Amino acid sequence: MILEAPFPSARAVAGTVLPVVGPALVWGFDSKGRMGRVRAPLLVIHGSRDEVIPLFLGRELFGAANEPKRMWVVEGARHNDLVEMGGTAYVERLRSFYSR
Repeated sequence: MILEAPFPSARAVAGTVLPVVGPALVWGFDSKGRMGRVRAPLLVIHGSRDEVIPLFLGRELFGAANEPKRMWVVEGARHNDLVEMGGTAYVERLRSFYSR
């Protein structure tokens, strides 16, 4: 499984937008709660400057995942430019992941 800019739950994202009210308004999409059931190899790709889904949320979901798992933080990448900022390394990371 490959996840780009993932997050543990919609509620967690809402909390980054509206810290007090957000978590009370949004429910569901609990990826972290389901991650423990995933037995497939995992690659998480996240930009270090993601302005939509903060990196700490991606790290939180990654922490809940089973092995084998890998995380690649693309330095300087934002939410919508992971491929461009990753450059040739993006293709190489995918190729390496698929070959395992």
